[in-house]
Amino acid sequence: MAGAASTPKRHHYVPILLLKNFCAQDGQLHVFNKKTGDIHRATPENAFLQNHLYSYTMASGDKNPALEIAYSKLEDHTAPIVRKIIHAISSEKYPKLSPDERRIWDHFFVHQYKRTPEIHAPFFTDENWSRHIEAVIPKIAEKHGMSEEQVAAKFDDPKAMKRVLEKARIHALSRSSEVVEPALGKVGINIIVIAKPHKSFVIGSVPILRLDGPSTTILKNTQAEVWLPIAHNIAIGPSWNKTGENVFWLEDGDAIRRANQQIFRQSNIVASRSVELLASLAAPK
Repeated sequence: MAGAASTPKRHHYVPILLLKNFCAQDGQLHVFNKKTGDIHRATPENAFLQNHLYSYTMASGDKNPALEIAYSKLEDHTAPIVRKIIHAISSEKYPKLSPDERRIWDHFFVHQYKRTPEIHAPFFTDENWSRHIEAVIPKIAEKHGMSEEQVAAKFDDPKAMKRVLEKARIHALSRSSEVVEPALGKVGINIIVIAKPHKSFVIGSVPILRLDGPSTTILKNTQAEVWLPIAHNIAIGPSWNKTGENVFWLEDGDAIRRANQQIFRQSNIVASRSVELLASLAAPK
């Protein structure tokens, strides 16, 4: 492993390629933090990140950032696709993504959901992990020809346990879905474009929102709508009942408000180009 100076430390769980599309004209975000209750300014480089979120500690004590490097490569492949979509929509055209671009987008979409701490952290609590360890000790003992007591003793070392937990979390995050991604590849994509220039989407620390039922959906033509805002005026989601690319110009301010309220409810950190929009979500009338 290379030295610490070359090891990426600041890991974004919402990538810069999305955040920069929610900035005000000065290139900064208005960011609301639920824990502090404050709204502050931040550049995309300094928002929605956590130190060594996608690293695990090796026995040597060094950090292995392999997953962060993989995510960075995925973002490099996804960024031109997002730019292509935004440019096409601004020209009132269809993006016409190639099969390879769709495959990359679907892969990015799935991992963007699972990579956020608020989604994956609840599965890796000490309590959940302890129950898992207790369940697998007999299998490990049998596989390695050890007694269950010998295996259990190895997990008594807090540092060793931390390394195992980190590595298990990274392994879970790095895996691709054998069900979801192929399913996405068989359906179309919906693209929502906000028609009113004074309206916009926010982006949250859980950026993908799910809207269920006719009282909460945006298009009101599916049982469940899943959306990822990629810019302040554009959101993308799978089209369960149509193939190809489907573009919808959204003029319903109430639907935009419902989407923003859901992002705000599910996220600990929310950002917007508009401080007034954030304030209205933080302190609704």
